[in-house]
Amino acid sequence: MMGWDEISTSNLSRTSVIQSWRSKASLVDAARRGYRAILSYGFYLDHMESAKYHYKNDFQINTILNEIEQKRILGGEACLWTEYIDGNMAHSRIWPRTASIAERLWSSLYDQSECMYDRLAKIDKKFFHSNNEQYMKDLSRFVTNPISLKLLADICEPLGLQGRNRNRNYTSETLLNRFVDILKPESEQTRQLRKITNMSLLYSIFTSWKLNKLSIDSNDTEILQLSENLVQLSDIGITLLKLLDKDQPRKIISARWYYYQFYMLKRLEYEVSEIRLAGVRVVRDLLEEFDPCAFDLFNLSLILFFPLLIIFVQRVTFIRRRLLLPCLLFCFHSCARY
Repeated sequence: MMGWDEISTSNLSRTSVIQSWRSKASLVDAARRGYRAILSYGFYLDHMESAKYHYKNDFQINTILNEIEQKRILGGEACLWTEYIDGNMAHSRIWPRTASIAERLWSSLYDQSECMYDRLAKIDKKFFHSNNEQYMKDLSRFVTNPISLKLLADICEPLGLQGRNRNRNYTSETLLNRFVDILKPESEQTRQLRKITNMSLLYSIFTSWKLNKLSIDSNDTEILQLSENLVQLSDIGITLLKLLDKDQPRKIISARWYYYQFYMLKRLEYEVSEIRLAGVRVVRDLLEEFDPCAFDLFNLSLILFFPLLIIFVQRVTFIRRRLLLPCLLFCFHSCARY
């Protein structure tokens, strides 16, 4: 019998196999107690984590278990729950990320993430997604010009299990035909853009983001909101590019403005429910090139104004005690006579 780690009790038969899904600690615990075990924690595809996340799921526990206990670890399992997945999208949800999990389980060697992605791209193009024909066909359901929508879709990602179950009441009868259901689990476009160091190229990309809204003729409220958010995101990116100084590696800017931009980026990233605007990561990387200055003009003015405020309060107290209070007492006693 094989079951989730909840079945691991004191009287469980040692012939049982434990599937550790809640943590790696239960995997280690099962092996130490004499059970065979497999690991699924960190390999759940329906959480919509990146291939890098799955690839870096550390499976090396040699320093924790002895040789006999290590032999009880049979391997791992890639899992995909289908509450928010149907037959049309299953292929894109499974591949190519499962290939990165397979390499993690079959190989004891770790490689740089970029090298892993290079191999993954070749495998994906050869075996899984040789063209974007179905992808473009799905996008054309929302707009007459799917190319403009593809630009937006390529820098968006669907949220995983936890990000979707709190926003909508899904049932087995719910149709999975929204924009979020077409999006790829990981934005390869965003990953590539984050490697660009050419400021002129980034400027042209942000400009194309800003103009893309004009080419989208959709009545879908989520798509329209994402398009508007992309315009705001591009404005922030263009502003940051203008502030960057090639001769000054770490430019100092107002702390208030700096942290307000972080707040705006967070809002733009998750404002549309169940969808992550992954392109935000590109602009956030630019923002992190700056250093916030705590003593900006606003804070400095507060520091200078504070002593004046203290003096003003003291003067008000003096006026109230020496003038206003005697006048009120005089009026009270005068009225009391009559």
